[in-house]
Amino acid sequence: MGLESVEIIMEVEDYFGISVSDELASRCFTVSDFQGVVVDLLVAKGRVRSVDLDAEVYADLVRIIAKQMGMKASDIRPESKLIGDIIH
Repeated sequence: MGLESVEIIMEVEDYFGISVSDELASRCFTVSDFQGVVVDLLVAKGRVRSVDLDAEVYADLVRIIAKQMGMKASDIRPESKLIGDIIH
């Protein structure tokens, strides 16, 4: 895992108040995968799983990734690969 990946994960952990283990992070190949992990962790902390939660997490992830990587949010899609499309 490269420095950019670690920085994005740390920002996401701080923002959402969660801890993403290395094992979970290694399962995140796309933005959608990462969204699923974050949602699962939030649900485990007591949030109610819903379409609204999914949408909120996705929007926040896109904002965080775009800021960290100096990208336009519109260039980030659920199927965007974290390594390759976003982190080179």
